[in-house]
Formats: sequence, structure tokens, C-alpha cells
Amino acid sequence: MINIYPGGRDDIAKDKVDVRVLATISYLRETFGQVTVSCLISGHRLYARPGVVSAHIYGHAVDIAGLGNTSITGHQQPGGLTEAAVRDILLLPGEVMPKQVISLLGLGGPSFPLANHYDHIHIGW
Repeated sequence: MINIYPGGRDDIAKDKVDVRVLATISYLRETFGQVTVSCLISGHRLYARPGVVSAHIYGHAVDIAGLGNTSITGHQQPGGLTEAAVRDILLLPGEVMPKQVISLLGLGGPSFPLANHYDHIHIGW
């Protein structure tokens, strides 16, 4: 099952979301059985940081708030759910490998930790 907030469903219906984002959501659903998407384009602020437009605005990013009916919040410890998901994402083939995999964990490659990502995994291209 894939749970997507109404604005995100509208983003998909309007064909605004990058196919790599959609494929990664499907991959995570296959792996974990359930995915909760908390942000695609709608509802995200324009800038990721001062002067840098967020990849979300272009449909090139997704925030994952839950996997397998478990919230990312409180499940970012080493060896836990978030680590398993990030490691699975890092196994994607080069042509679909994200440029950013942000959570509280830095596991090499394009993954790195940011404290304000305690409640989701950001995956962006």
C-alpha cells in the first residue's frame, strides 16, 4: 500500500513528478509492503536553504514518513528501519541513484545526516 497526501496525489495526477521518484516509491513499497509519502511538490517550501531551490519544486524529490506501517520518527537508530531503507536505496542502479538521501544517518554515497530530517527520509535527484 502507498499512502500519499492529497496534494501529492494531485502532483502525480498532473504528471509533475519525476519517474525516478515514482519508481523509488514503488521499490520501497515492494521492499517494505507499505510507504507513507509526506511530501512531493505540493506543500514544500520553494527554497531548501537560502538561494537554493528545493528539488521538490521540480518534482525531483520525495519525503518518506513511514515504511511498513512504522513511522520514521523514532526509528532512525543504527540497525533500524531507516538504516535498512537507506541501505536499500543505496543499492539502486546508477541511472536511478539519488543525489541526496537525507535522514539522521550518514551511510556513505549520497546519504548524509541532517537534524531536521528526524521524521522523514528525503530522497532527491
